[in-house]
Amino acid sequence: MSNDDKDKKSGVSGVKRTRKSAAISQVDALEEVTKVKKAGGVSRSSRSGLDGNTTQKMSFADREKLLSMVGEEAKKLFGKSKLPADQQKVIEEAVKMAIDSALVPESEEEVEK
Repeated sequence: MSNDDKDKKSGVSGVKRTRKSAAISQVDALEEVTKVKKAGGVSRSSRSGLDGNTTQKMSFADREKLLSMVGEEAKKLFGKSKLPADQQKVIEEAVKMAIDSALVPESEEEVEK
């Protein structure tokens, strides 16, 4: 089957209008790609706070204060929001849970492993 027959079956009736294309007068030069240089090794690195040894321990009172601050900030944030109250509460609780999970003592983490 020829392309004309396929076009007729699919409802193509012809080309209505085309735009005139300009001739290419010049091609812009490409910049030269420089050779990739060898990367050096890491000479030293500093300790990160991920191991928990460099972070300050948080007391229960500090934790409660932090979580109450989240509640206060949520009220400010959602003050004029059109978001339904139940969705606002879900977001606030999710933030509190994320903070609370980061505060799990190391002794509990080791038991879970």
